[in-house]
Amino acid sequence: VVLGDCIDQLDSMPLYVEAINHLADVRPTPIFSVLGNHDLYFSQWNDFRDLVGPSVYWFEVAHGAGKDIFLALDTASGTLGQRQTEWLGEFLAQHRKEYRHCVVVTHTTLFYTDSSQVTSGNLPLEETMALLDLFDRHDVLLCLQGHDHHREDLTFRGVRYTIVGTM
Repeated sequence: VVLGDCIDQLDSMPLYVEAINHLADVRPTPIFSVLGNHDLYFSQWNDFRDLVGPSVYWFEVAHGAGKDIFLALDTASGTLGQRQTEWLGEFLAQHRKEYRHCVVVTHTTLFYTDSSQVTSGNLPLEETMALLDLFDRHDVLLCLQGHDHHREDLTFRGVRYTIVGTM
């Protein structure tokens, strides 16, 4: 999973897609991308959608004991927004019990203890509180986050929140 900030210059989304396609040829492991704030620069949201795919999606990982669900969220603008938040709540309520583990992947961080990114470091407080409650109620195991370029690992109400940078 690539957690955003893959590009940072005009018309470079095609180069990113070429690189991940090359990696897929070399190593047959699926690569999933999350939209980051740098990927939005130069009005490249449409390029991401057209070349990479939707910015909000889910995928399953099947294994001998069952299957796990990964939910990719679009937080590149620093917020989920009402529509995406409602979708997430409905999805978890309807489908969470079908999976052994649930992992959420996002670009913007929920917990933020480093001040290097100033106010763009995490989601609005009200949205963060709603997500923390939602993740706790629906037994989310892990939330992988990018945006900040250092590693941080926190656990809150049984959910692990890990900042891993972009990949």
